Amino acid sequence: MNNYWISRLAEFRQAPIVDLYGVVSEPPISSSRFGEANLHLSSFSLVTWRVGDDELQATPLRVIVLVPVSEIGQLSRELYRAVHFKARMAVHMSGSMEALYVELVELTEHDEELKAANRYLTESVTLDLSPLPPLHYLRPRGWYSETYLSSWLDFYPQSYPDHQNIFGGFSFSSQAAPLRRFDEVAPPTPAQIAAYQYLVENDERVRDAVLQAMFEQYPQWQQDYGADKELMPDVTHPMQFKSLVKLWSVSIGSKEMDGFAEVNLGLLPNWDIEHGMGAILIKDHVIAIGDYESLESLEEKQDVDE
Repeated sequence: MNNYWISRLAEFRQAPIVDLYGVVSEPPISSSRFGEANLHLSSFSLVTWRVGDDELQATPLRVIVLVPVSEIGQLSRELYRAVHFKARMAVHMSGSMEALYVELVELTEHDEELKAANRYLTESVTLDLSPLPPLHYLRPRGWYSETYLSSWLDFYPQSYPDHQNIFGGFSFSSQAAPLRRFDEVAPPTPAQIAAYQYLVENDERVRDAVLQAMFEQYPQWQQDYGADKELMPDVTHPMQFKSLVKLWSVSIGSKEMDGFAEVNLGLLPNWDIEHGMGAILIKDHVIAIGDYESLESLEEKQDVDE
């Protein structure tokens, strides 16, 4: 049993049980056996939530679940489903709130505010904004388009069993909290539009910059991962990553520099298909590249410095 979770659960159990209302934004992201008991530890997120009759919050809330695995499904059978359950609340070491699920409660019909949030999250919103392609709004992540970068289409990791059609297109994160106003959705910013234009007009240039950054870091990654030569063979040229990595997402963020928003390329490398990795760029300048834990630590440090 993980010592962190023993300590964390002890903190939760010191907190009183409250009524927690929210909208489930995704299914459980992980599930693992906990200790010797027939329990499974999992978690999911609420895209909007409130405690009791308090004000509805627009920031995501992570909910920890420690129950028999058979009970997890009823919490998140549908994307963006309004729920009401008993929970204990505690502050995480990062300073954000987390909740520990206790039991599910039937949502009452008169809870109109939460149902309005649920309707807001499920209704379709589209946008035509030249020079961008047609966009669809996927709450809470932002605007999305099935536009592809042709220079990456024939890249795929050999260990991925089905390498076709796994690229998820472009997404544009919204600067505004998505639930502050149910009737407003902020369009992509000028910096995000500029980043998009630069990316599609300089597709190969950006790809080559990412491959060069990978090439420079790769010997260290070989040591860090300790993977065998089949998963991480030696490479002598950046284009040899063509059979070792796949682009699966492009996210154009809200941070910007000199009129261009940051771009995050999501990559599936042969040696870590399960977790993936990312590259953060401004135009064709690679700011950072590596596993997502390293990139998140870098972004947190940048936020503190700012």
